[in-house]
Amino acid sequence: YINLGDLIHRKRMIFLTTIIIGKIEVNVTAVDSQSGINRIEFYIDNNLKATDTIPPYSWTWSERGYFFPYILKVITFDCVDNQNSAEMRIWKIF
Repeated sequence: YINLGDLIHRKRMIFLTTIIIGKIEVNVTAVDSQSGINRIEFYIDNNLKATDTIPPYSWTWSERGYFFPYILKVITFDCVDNQNSAEMRIWKIF
């Protein structure tokens, strides 16, 4: 993958994004010292693609992509159903 934001650091450059060529493994590090982690959910454009309940939390995105922007979103749920999420815009090819 290519993270153009790491190569060029300028404000107001909206086109800077991450480009993925082929499959990629998405890894998540999550810790909750109070209740523990219940599960991690992986989404592409708000479509649930995978759920992982055992660390290390990961999912391999191997579906073919068409040079198009996607939103990769990860939601972490603790054992009392609190959640935290992160997302990023990416372009995927092949």
